[in-house]
Amino acid sequence: MFFGTFLLSHARIALPIPRGEFMSVAGSNSMTVLIAGVGGQGIVLVGGVLAQAAMLSGFDVLQSEMHGLSQRFGSVSCQIRIGTGLYSTHRGHGSVDLLLALECYEAFKQLPFLRSDGTALVNRLWRKPTVKPHTTEYLMNINDPRMEWFDGTELTLRAGCPRSVNFFMLGVLSTWLEISEPYWHEAIETSSSKGGREANREMFATGRQTAAQSVECEVRRQSFGKHRLARSMTNEIKSSAIGN
Repeated sequence: MFFGTFLLSHARIALPIPRGEFMSVAGSNSMTVLIAGVGGQGIVLVGGVLAQAAMLSGFDVLQSEMHGLSQRFGSVSCQIRIGTGLYSTHRGHGSVDLLLALECYEAFKQLPFLRSDGTALVNRLWRKPTVKPHTTEYLMNINDPRMEWFDGTELTLRAGCPRSVNFFMLGVLSTWLEISEPYWHEAIETSSSKGGREANREMFATGRQTAAQSVECEVRRQSFGKHRLARSMTNEIKSSAIGN
């Protein structure tokens, strides 16, 4: 049983809107991102960063949040809708373009919301203590072609920034979206605490580079780009890395 509250927030800004940038397969000028995980992973925080970066880019943004029993590994998720002419804050099953999951069980739980031609970006972390081992084994053997896996937890631990795995995965997500890097940096700057700002920036950059270097992700991003939902930023990221 789910316990919690459903919060809605609307954010609109009077900036020139690049109409048509986010074009779904169905032809609407919008896209929907679902971010999911468990309590303590900073799901709502990175959802807010995404919303702010999109607003700075000049898009209309609608955001919904779902909170569960976060203190007991409860589900936490939020949907961010980006584009023009937005009305509904929440999309149902088979309507989400991108799923960003910071925990594996939550990835499978939210998978029904994903479009048949959508993409799930999943962090390799199995954290639900109440799930039976045979269930975990069964899920690990599922081969859904829409899912892309990333070792965000391992890489952030190795870097000494385990609390910034949400920003690592946000960096992965950023390579799929038509949002310029300076807007991401500004959103991270204003949303992060002073103590965690540097780590969040570093892990965001690491996530971007990890996704950019993935051949499988590049092929999928190119296919995604044909529908004008996102574009590959591999060359831009590599050029930035060389410049630094």
